[in-house]
Amino acid sequence: GDKRAVFIGSNNFKGTLDTEIHPNNNRFQENRSISIGGIAAAKSYLDIFRQSYPNETIYVDAGSILTANLSAHKTFFYMNYLNLDVLGLGLNEVLFSQNHRKAKSLKNLRKKSNFDIISSNLSYLVSNKQLDQYGIATNSIKEVNGVKVGFISVLTQDLSNKISDKDINGLHIENPARSIILNSNILRRKGAQIIIPVSYTHLRAHETDSYLVCRLLLEKKFF
Repeated sequence: GDKRAVFIGSNNFKGTLDTEIHPNNNRFQENRSISIGGIAAAKSYLDIFRQSYPNETIYVDAGSILTANLSAHKTFFYMNYLNLDVLGLGLNEVLFSQNHRKAKSLKNLRKKSNFDIISSNLSYLVSNKQLDQYGIATNSIKEVNGVKVGFISVLTQDLSNKISDKDINGLHIENPARSIILNSNILRRKGAQIIIPVSYTHLRAHETDSYLVCRLLLEKKFF
């Protein structure tokens, strides 16, 4: 019979998962406060989905969970708490990995994470460093409700315009459409029944690479 898989997606947390505490004015002039948003709210929403569709959900984030001025260790702890399944590398993770000290930290963070980190079209040009040194794979397969789901994560090449030369030195963003086709074929051979590509971009869907990637996803009918 038919099998169902429910996908939960997020992106661009940028480390802002702390709950905000705001004063709660009241007629008794008591010192009260109210908690708004943050990790507790995110966990509650995810729990609603998971309770509504038990054993049928996969949670994937398209990237940029990190930010320079907030604790990466705390962010990874939060994402483990949310039971994230797959993280696609976003702009902020690319910037994070380009700092040598932080790159070593990213490798250690990956060892402590309960989720896969993937990047399907990012490579080094001028050194022998590989993303798998940091525990970052080119794709991932997860099984949910008896269905094998393959994940691909691409950055659009236009994104390099958002990164300063010193931060992208030595990195190459490969053609996203080609990377999607290449990795989807690899995942199919590994037994994936559904392919889910995610993409981190600052562009609107009708612009340049973003448009081509969106069109490719529709034409190839990965879902």
